[in-house]
Amino acid sequence: MSVSAFEKIIRVRSVDLAVLDESAYYEAIYVGSSVPNRRFYAIESPFRMNSQVSPGNGSFTDKNKSRRRRKRGVCSNITCNLNDVSIVLKKILEKAVVMDAFSKNHCGPAQCSSFETSVNFNNYLTRQLVLTATSVPCPLSRYGKQYYFAKQSIKEICLNQEERTIDDISNELVMWVNGGPEVIIVKCKDEKFILPPFSSFIINDACVAEALIRYGKKFDFILLDPPWENKSVKRKTVYPTYGDHRWMLDLCLPELLKESGLLAIWVTNNAKHLKFTDNMIEYFGFEKIATWRWLKVNFTV
Repeated sequence: MSVSAFEKIIRVRSVDLAVLDESAYYEAIYVGSSVPNRRFYAIESPFRMNSQVSPGNGSFTDKNKSRRRRKRGVCSNITCNLNDVSIVLKKILEKAVVMDAFSKNHCGPAQCSSFETSVNFNNYLTRQLVLTATSVPCPLSRYGKQYYFAKQSIKEICLNQEERTIDDISNELVMWVNGGPEVIIVKCKDEKFILPPFSSFIINDACVAEALIRYGKKFDFILLDPPWENKSVKRKTVYPTYGDHRWMLDLCLPELLKESGLLAIWVTNNAKHLKFTDNMIEYFGFEKIATWRWLKVNFTV
């Protein structure tokens, strides 16, 4: 990655903050393709339910709105220091603004036409774009369920300009590889996927970590994004979640991570999840060096 691309991705940074441009990151990784669609990032105002804002001036309003009565008390699963965290985040955000992190002189989102601006009340256009994108089922959900067998070895299949199809291959542990310096487009179940350069993936259960060890794989960086139990996700049945997280203790992370490697774990503000994460770090003999708070912002900050 070039220095100029790196500077676009990390707009500003200091000891206690870093402002990242997600769309600039994707543009650097998928250079030469249509990724990303910058319309997804045309967020001009904070998120509000349409019933909470006035179309006339876009201001927040709860006039004449009845409130649902809620039970008193704080849910035990929510961390009790969220208020303290929000105060710290507000100060950091103010510092980032002073550092000109959100200037539109940077590579900003696609500009709306005058007509689009007139109908883009409460980020309507971006909301509709997201609804359209998420209404299409992921083709990988139709990919035949793969089973990992003990002592199973990894088989590499290289994807290139000639071979661009991801097929169901039963009873084999396949690593699909784009070993070239260019972005390639592959097909799976009649749908297209864009693969970044020098990337590889396995469609299987996380227990294939054992096979990766035998394959000789070691990583500088491992990112875990576990399917944490979540009421909203469970209600919408977006993807399966797991109340018992002990399966993560079988991922062989110490064997897969290089001596000076880093492990990052996405986790919610649920106190139970945070406690399990801390215990898992200790279980693997790792050292916790930092906690990052992910704060999504728009250009109106």
